[in-house]
Amino acid sequence: MEIARDIMEKVRNFETLDYKMGILKRRMDDLSSREEDVRTELDYADSLSMRKRRKTVENWLTHVGDVKNQVQQLEHEVRERRFYNYLQLQNTVDKVTEEVKELAQLGAFPEGVTLVARESGGLTMPTTELVGKKFEEKKIMIQESIRNDRMLCIGIYGMGGVGKTTLVTHVYNELLNHSEFSVFWVVASQNFGIPKLQSDIAKAMNVDLKDEEDMSKRAAILADAIKRIKIPVIILDDLWDEFSPESAGIVRGGGCKLVFTTRSLKVCYRMESDIQISVETLSDEEAWALFVKKLGTSSTRLTPQIKEIAKSLVKECDGLPLGIITVAGSMRGVDDICEWSNALETLRQATWGQDEDMQFDKVFRVLRYSYDKLKNQTLQECFLYCSLYPEDHEIERDELIAYFIDEGLISRMGSRQAEFNRGHTILNVLENVCLLQGRIENCGVTRYVKMHDLIRDMALQIANESSRFLVKAGVKSVDVVDSEKWSEGLERVSFFRSNVFSHDTSPPVCPRLSTLLLRRCDNINIIPNSFFTHINGLTVLDLSETGIRNLPSSISNLKSLSALLLNSCRNLIRICPLSDLRALKRLDLSGSGITELPEGVDGLTNLRDLSLALTVSLQTIPEGIFPRLSHLQRLKLHTFDGKAKVRGKEIASLRKLELFQGKFYNINDLNIYLSSWEKSCPKEYRLLVGEDLYFQKITFEMEKSVHITASQDLKSLCRLDSLKKASDLRLCTVDNCPRMTHLFCLACYNRPLVQCLEYLNLVRLQNLRELLLTRKGASSSSAAEALTTHGNSQIGTILILLIILMIGSVLIPRRCSVRSQSLV
Repeated sequence: MEIARDIMEKVRNFETLDYKMGILKRRMDDLSSREEDVRTELDYADSLSMRKRRKTVENWLTHVGDVKNQVQQLEHEVRERRFYNYLQLQNTVDKVTEEVKELAQLGAFPEGVTLVARESGGLTMPTTELVGKKFEEKKIMIQESIRNDRMLCIGIYGMGGVGKTTLVTHVYNELLNHSEFSVFWVVASQNFGIPKLQSDIAKAMNVDLKDEEDMSKRAAILADAIKRIKIPVIILDDLWDEFSPESAGIVRGGGCKLVFTTRSLKVCYRMESDIQISVETLSDEEAWALFVKKLGTSSTRLTPQIKEIAKSLVKECDGLPLGIITVAGSMRGVDDICEWSNALETLRQATWGQDEDMQFDKVFRVLRYSYDKLKNQTLQECFLYCSLYPEDHEIERDELIAYFIDEGLISRMGSRQAEFNRGHTILNVLENVCLLQGRIENCGVTRYVKMHDLIRDMALQIANESSRFLVKAGVKSVDVVDSEKWSEGLERVSFFRSNVFSHDTSPPVCPRLSTLLLRRCDNINIIPNSFFTHINGLTVLDLSETGIRNLPSSISNLKSLSALLLNSCRNLIRICPLSDLRALKRLDLSGSGITELPEGVDGLTNLRDLSLALTVSLQTIPEGIFPRLSHLQRLKLHTFDGKAKVRGKEIASLRKLELFQGKFYNINDLNIYLSSWEKSCPKEYRLLVGEDLYFQKITFEMEKSVHITASQDLKSLCRLDSLKKASDLRLCTVDNCPRMTHLFCLACYNRPLVQCLEYLNLVRLQNLRELLLTRKGASSSSAAEALTTHGNSQIGTILILLIILMIGSVLIPRRCSVRSQSLV
């Protein structure tokens, strides 16, 4: 019995040992996860200047490594255990478990894992030299803003790696030499919080907050300390989120200045900065100068051949200082042209993080952080979508947003315009965090966005981590992409503006493929009939501006297709039936060579956007189609010199139209359509009646216009009584109406039409003698701002007088025979 008890006791001890070992392994897993987080945070800190690791963190990592080795040894001993040493093993497991528990507690690091890389007491901080005229100008701008009594909060923004920290470090160092300022440097923690910020500010200012835990009282202590300092300047580097300065103890006013750097313009606005200073990339000359300086020509011999490759490397960095510095550092001392060529190919192929000999992953980590910080998956997906365009391509905003809508990245809203507004908001966010660059036109509107080359490479690297994208946009090569590249996991494929798409490839098997952009592919004129057999989930198919002659029959398999884009496919004469594409919401046939509408269009009841603009060969549009497409929000028909016309009652039935462009059969149809505007009217329109429009050669970018030409019985616009519904009309053209003798009668001129009109174009009206008889100072003086007349030979002096009364400015071409007289 006693032997049996001993055996049972040993068995129980075995079970206890297994239980305790399980607890230890779980605790060790948690500690390993924390170790990984700490190392990730340190890697990011290493990529920024002015930060160094805390010694306590280094010691902690060493201890974690030691205990991991102990746990691995214990696991081995437990597997090989014998009866005679189980008690010793239990004691060892208990001891190591306590060590792991203690290390986990120590790994919280409430003060952060890094320190500002300087000693307290206002010592000059090490930094690199500023390169380029723009950086020097920005430094002066910051210094002048600090000296300006009205500038209390100064925001400095720009993409990651552009040199914001370097720039403000120079400002900091120079301020140290001016006794009128007391300058303090604080780095915003990645895990940003007011208590942490208060502690960092207190440390920089040598203020003791250790005995105070209440956040409001800590803020009061700091505010009191700041008031006692002569013109304090607090520089807060790498701020990601807005906060209330007062909650941290920074009371604006009384001379206190807050200068911060951020990657987001939105943060500048939300911090209510008095000025927002953008830090931009280097010019080509400045970028090359920085590269050569960091490369060190004494250790690296630049032969003419290597120099040419080096300049291509610098061009890939697209003026980004961090990229240039990193690439130059990786190539220092390299004299072998093969290594230089490999470096260039590596950067072009965006293989960062995969080549141990190249250190481009440092750049990648910094840029990637901006992407990860978005957090919102929709923003991230929209950002990645931009990488489907060729390098350096200026992307039209509306075009890109339309893709977002097609893909479902923008949820369906009450109107198409609301969806576009949402899209512009998304692009603004991406611009504000410097992941996209906007180009502002003369009118002050940003119509295009563009991806920085390194940002695009980073985006493609992210997409390729899970093999979701196949992007050959802009690639020109003699080698086409074979079928092996079409993996099953692909979600988006782009051959935009390339010549490497192979139509001889076997049908790709890509059940998850959502986007296929073949736009402007030089070598596409035919697609095999079976090509779409195994990509049933396709949402967007863009074949625009290709030489394609017909669509393959397998397109009927695309039951989920939301957008079919065939813009400017001039060789496309006939299209196979589309009746199976029930999910289709956007169909773009503008500029194509079609002579008739595809069979089954009237069954596409989910269609919201249909474009037939510039379809010069389209002869007719059968009646009865449009009333069935009741969800249409945008409808563009061919207008100038086109034969296809529509009936007013059909367009009037489309109650959801927000944009309409088309030609009516006659004045009566125009009247019918305009009369329907009492219930709803489009926000944008271009309405035409008649043939042979002379004025088509003169371009007006107008959203609201009516054009009437070659009407044989139109004597005045009074007959268009329905024009009063067009109260927001901006442009009106009347051309080649031989019976027209006047525009309006006295009873008509005060209508909203006359009051809002900006341009009135009168073309080939040989019998037009008067516009309207009225007196100076009439209420129509806010009418058209300019009037253009062409060949109106009978218009007399009264016309000029009335124009001046109704219109702010007048343009009279030489072809007009007009008697002039003094009108003063």
